[in-house]
Amino acid sequence: MASNNQDNKSNKQFTTQANAVNLNEIISNCGGSIYIVQNNKIVFHNPQFLQLLGYNSDEIANVSFIDIVHSKDKKLINLLFSNNYREISQKRSRSYTFRALHKNGDMRWLKSNVSLITWNGKAALLDNCFDISQQKEFEEKLIEEEQNFRLLVNGFEDMVFIISKRGIIMQANRSVFDRLNYHEHQIVLRNFASLFSADKRDEVRSSISEAFLGKRINIGTEIANAGNNIIPVEIRLFKGNWSQKEVVFAICQDITARLEAEQTIKLSEEKFSKAFENNAVMMTISTFHDDRFIDVNETFLRVTGLDKIQVIGKKSHEFNLFANINFREKLKENVLRQGGARDLETVMVTPNGARLIVNFSVELIDIQEELCLLTIMTDITQEKQAKERIMLSEQRFRQLAHLLPEKVFEANDKGYITFANQYLQSFFGYSNQSIREGLHISDLFCSTSKKIITKYLNDSKTTLELPSIELVARKADGTCFPTLTHITSVVEKGKLNRYMGVMVDISAR
Repeated sequence: MASNNQDNKSNKQFTTQANAVNLNEIISNCGGSIYIVQNNKIVFHNPQFLQLLGYNSDEIANVSFIDIVHSKDKKLINLLFSNNYREISQKRSRSYTFRALHKNGDMRWLKSNVSLITWNGKAALLDNCFDISQQKEFEEKLIEEEQNFRLLVNGFEDMVFIISKRGIIMQANRSVFDRLNYHEHQIVLRNFASLFSADKRDEVRSSISEAFLGKRINIGTEIANAGNNIIPVEIRLFKGNWSQKEVVFAICQDITARLEAEQTIKLSEEKFSKAFENNAVMMTISTFHDDRFIDVNETFLRVTGLDKIQVIGKKSHEFNLFANINFREKLKENVLRQGGARDLETVMVTPNGARLIVNFSVELIDIQEELCLLTIMTDITQEKQAKERIMLSEQRFRQLAHLLPEKVFEANDKGYITFANQYLQSFFGYSNQSIREGLHISDLFCSTSKKIITKYLNDSKTTLELPSIELVARKADGTCFPTLTHITSVVEKGKLNRYMGVMVDISAR
């Protein structure tokens, strides 16, 4: 019997020793860092814990546990460890994170999974912890990147939405709230498609689904703000990542200004087209480099006798429209130097042989990124012929005036003499040089008659034919003599053009 008891006792000791060996082997080879804290001292640890913090067994035995805790977490650990770990015993979760200090001063983030145990008859804390420093660094980097991203997109004028797979708005930039007049809580966690009219929502949902498949989607649609005002937008959708989740980024560009500009351009083009087609002067548009006609107006076709189908696409020299064959090249040189040309004259020859004198103006314009010439031509043939007839008439008048035995003059609308016949010049003692230097009609009269002649000239502006008037004239040498003066106003196109006058010496009366 005694022998059996002795055998049982030996078996128990062997089993206990075997279990201790097995437990120690398990603890030493597990993946986590295991330690036991009692009275703020580390009373047990596995090799991984020493390796984690860089201490050896002797060093760790002489270190207070709170000394290896980072200063920012000491308050937390003191609270958890106080009153025999009462805070921990009252919590459902026995897991927490804190920052520990390596022997060299580096910081380690530890994820602790603790249990309350009895060690040598006293309360103690068993912790199986893991180093999560890399995970924390990654999370902090991710947070920093997301903060930088927010700063970046908040600077965008375009509206930016971050959308989940369920179509929910996870985040939006400041432009969204400013343009749509919503508060953040009214946008975040709202379905993105709900911002659009009912007939557009299916298209928006479908586009988001396609974007999650990796397609880059562009759609033109309209979005409603808080006041139900419609904003035309162009939306670009593409897949990305946000907070470690797959999302779709929606960049919505308000194209109101662009549409208004396009409408303005369209109206401007319509006005230009109407002005071009219905203008009373000849107008053409041709390419700058090879002189091919792009468009011509009705006046050009009427004057030249050509059909539009004959002209469009053809080069101008094919019609021999200009008597000077080098005119076109010289014109282009002027345009390149000055950006345009104004009031040039040349002779235009129509296909039926008529020769027209035309006034030319040319502007460089851009049509669909091609340099072109807008040419405006005015037929001034009749005007030139009329001027020539007037000049011929004036020449005849002056020739006749020189033969008359009376004093004849012509003056501009200001009253300055532009012509005096030879008899007036010799009688008064004035030369052509005196006339060119500025001789006024009133200078032909003495001081007593100056006021009268000035009033006479003013009256003649409204009454073209005034009766002759007796005045006292004055020669260049100061000699005065009585004269019968008759002045007529010449009006052209409703405006006073010049004065014509005759003076008769009545000294012999």
